[in-house]
Amino acid sequence: MVHMFMVVTIIAFIFACIWVLMDTIYFSKPPKPEVLWKNNRIPTTIGSNCWQGSLKGSCVDYVYASPWDMGLQNGSVKVEPNSTITIDFNKKPLAGSLQVAEVFEDGEEEFIKVDKNKMTVPAKKGTYVYMIYAKWDQGNPNYTFSIRVE
Repeated sequence: MVHMFMVVTIIAFIFACIWVLMDTIYFSKPPKPEVLWKNNRIPTTIGSNCWQGSLKGSCVDYVYASPWDMGLQNGSVKVEPNSTITIDFNKKPLAGSLQVAEVFEDGEEEFIKVDKNKMTVPAKKGTYVYMIYAKWDQGNPNYTFSIRVE
């Protein structure tokens, strides 16, 4: 009987350790978007956010001069006009919560059409910065990225 109790205790301890490790690695941080154009990854920059993991929550403040500057943090990726960009997350956001806004140098934003997780690149040449908005039960971080249409 004592032997069985020790086995159950050890198994419970191992499960608890795995849960804490998973919470630290996976659940306690906002999901990262994978923004792709023709299988080329477009780097994103995360904005200030609060996220509630299963064991702890945290708020992180990042300082950027403006949303435009935040979007240019990782440079601009060259893309073709009228092509498609796909936005995926390793953890799906709440249904219908994914939105994308074009960010202008003056700080203004204009939401663009996103069909499921796909958006169309403008036809006009230039540099474009976009803000990704999405929601999860644990929080609603935002991300920016920049493209250069040539």
